[in-house]
Amino acid sequence: MLFTDGTVIFCSTAILMYLSEKTGKLGVAPEHRSELLSWLMFIASGLGAFSDHNVHFRHVAPEDLPYANNHYMRET
Repeated sequence: MLFTDGTVIFCSTAILMYLSEKTGKLGVAPEHRSELLSWLMFIASGLGAFSDHNVHFRHVAPEDLPYANNHYMRET
């Protein structure tokens, strides 16, 4: 995404952080920032990808792979 100030950001998590810092909205008090960032990074790096894999292996994959089904179901 190209912002009007020339900034280019392509990761949805980075876009949220940029907009939060630029506008002063969507953030939290400084003493809670580390917790906010921890949850944001957890969702961005793990839960979203594992949820996608779970749906793929359980509903879309051309063959039944019990190991993959169990692994991604436990992760999500």
